[in-house]
Amino acid sequence: MTVHAETGERVLFASPSYIKSIVGLTPREGQKLLELIWEHVTRPEYTVRFKWNAGDIAFWDNRSTSHLAPTDIFQSDFDRQLYRITLVGQPLVGVDGRPSTADRGAADPVRGGRAADDGGGRIAAVFDMTPRRYGPLAYVPITRRPKLIWPDSARVALWVNPNIEFFGLDDVMPGNLNERVPRDHAKIPNVRNWAVRDYGNRVGIWRIMEVLTRYGIRASAALNSEVCDHHPEIIEEAGRLGWELIGHNQTNALRLTEMDGAEERDAVRATIDRIEAASGKRPVGWLGAGLAETWNTLDYLAEAGIRYVCDWVNDDQPYLFEIGNPPLVSLPYSVQTNDVPAYFEMKVSVPEFEAMLRRQFDTLYREGETIPASWRSRSTRSSPASRIGSARWMPRSNTSARMPVSGPPPPGRSCSISWRSNQSERRLPFIGPPSRA
Repeated sequence: MTVHAETGERVLFASPSYIKSIVGLTPREGQKLLELIWEHVTRPEYTVRFKWNAGDIAFWDNRSTSHLAPTDIFQSDFDRQLYRITLVGQPLVGVDGRPSTADRGAADPVRGGRAADDGGGRIAAVFDMTPRRYGPLAYVPITRRPKLIWPDSARVALWVNPNIEFFGLDDVMPGNLNERVPRDHAKIPNVRNWAVRDYGNRVGIWRIMEVLTRYGIRASAALNSEVCDHHPEIIEEAGRLGWELIGHNQTNALRLTEMDGAEERDAVRATIDRIEAASGKRPVGWLGAGLAETWNTLDYLAEAGIRYVCDWVNDDQPYLFEIGNPPLVSLPYSVQTNDVPAYFEMKVSVPEFEAMLRRQFDTLYREGETIPASWRSRSTRSSPASRIGSARWMPRSNTSARMPVSGPPPPGRSCSISWRSNQSERRLPFIGPPSRA
């Protein structure tokens, strides 16, 4: 609770972009109370929408106004850019007359920090996602969402995400069925299981690059940053082909859930910094090794400048997290139509895997007519599956470029995912510079 410097009114700071807990309450109690307050703040009678025109400048007073981004900003077929400047004012003063202070480090919303009011006007910075029963996202059934429109009114958008990974010969390797092996039971070196993964970087990734290039496809590769140190030729070729590189830990031998908080934060930052240094472009996407996250991961990713995350395989459409400023975007990924789970866990054959991919596409394409616009990734690693697969089926599991879209199938052709690979890339509006108005 603070007091507005000009009006003298008492103001309760309740922005979900910055506050995730209330001092003195349990995490669940605080979350429920904040949700109730935010529902009240965003009622239509308290909301004013500003319609932008060329050359407009808008001011709002953060001491008494919450900035609420509209939910329909992704439906336009053009990019929207907002240049935002924050004017620094005097520190807020609590109802007891004390100025706000930072109890646990300055809250920096640009880097993904959180702020919690202790009741006396003091602001405590919180960099961990509060443990909760449901994820840091709004539950909206797919049948009750605003219409999502892809370019050219396409029904489905696809992206290619090869995983380019590095394991050290002195690392603990996964077992023969890709299971995690405790260090005290591991045999080091495990030449057999290391070599089958090294094959991907020596042979498999070059085969994938050739096939995708043949069809004019550019990929968004999830990259272990140690590849930059040990296999710089891969980074060079990916840059030449115009591929996007997104963060994928330093090595797949060590997951974020196997580190303490300080190590995790440093690992995220080191991964992004190393890829930027090697490629010349700072990654804006992230796919965790093993899709593993802790309560802190999203905050650390937002702090490092990540804009979209692929770990949350709970939807067919992108959505916004309640983490980060601007909020992180969840980009759909898949563990079902993913080569390693399919081969090691579900024990499917190559023809069965191809059939799975076709059926999933056919389902999403059919639903795209009544549930507007789906999105789905196709995941292939450049390690074991690259050796198992042949040039016949591999492009079918990774057919579209990062964000081309699929229209109706040509006459006489199946609704498989192989026939749209020659479309030019179209970039979706929310993956570029964020729109926040």
